[in-house]
Amino acid sequence: MGVYTKRAIDAKEEYDKLVQQISDDQKEEPAVLYLLDVVNALTVQFDDILTKMQAALEALGEIKGLFLEQARSYQDAITQMGLAKGTIDRNLFLRKLFISKAIDKSVMQWQNVSTQIRSEFTIYR
Repeated sequence: MGVYTKRAIDAKEEYDKLVQQISDDQKEEPAVLYLLDVVNALTVQFDDILTKMQAALEALGEIKGLFLEQARSYQDAITQMGLAKGTIDRNLFLRKLFISKAIDKSVMQWQNVSTQIRSEFTIYR
């Protein structure tokens, strides 16, 4: 074997490796193309999902605002009920006081009438 034969054998081995690599690359090419198609489809879907997510975030912001407004309304109602309770308690106290005084006055009048009736009957006896 000469020097050129060794170079020829090495060149042939390198050629075979390149042919095998090209063959392997061609086998992988459909998988890579499929992967690129899937990534492209996902990118398009991501754009669609992104706009829908932005709309959902806006809707959630509006819902949050509604809940905050409702909380303020409840707080106002609680405050007004607290004020009303104080007014109701005061009114009930005044009503009890009025009734109590009216009862005391009625008892006094009854006693006066009763005393007058006794005195009338004692005079005529």
